[in-house]
Amino acid sequence: MCNYLSLNACQFIMILGVIKSILLLFCVFDCVCNQCRVREAELEKQFQLDLANTEADHLQKTEHMLVEFNRAQQLLKDKIVKQQNMYVWLALLLLDSVVVVDEFHVRIWSSVAAFIETYTI
Repeated sequence: MCNYLSLNACQFIMILGVIKSILLLFCVFDCVCNQCRVREAELEKQFQLDLANTEADHLQKTEHMLVEFNRAQQLLKDKIVKQQNMYVWLALLLLDSVVVVDEFHVRIWSSVAAFIETYTI
């Protein structure tokens, strides 16, 4: 009977050692999980920061493109107005001058109009 009790005590001590080892493994696993959660939070924070920077950069580039587009559009409008004024000036000049049906004078006026159009735009 004594051997039986001592054997049970030895088994009990071994079982306690196994339980202790299992609890130690759970503690290690919990520490690893906590480290993973901390790293995940750091990565999420970095991702949000990168995303915000990318969005801000995109917005800035979009605004810059819009400013450049508006400037180019205004430049084209100014050129159109300038060309329209040139055509009105040329029409008034032709109406005020003596109309000559000669082919030579028609070619000269065409050359003048082409020259003015080339250098006013």
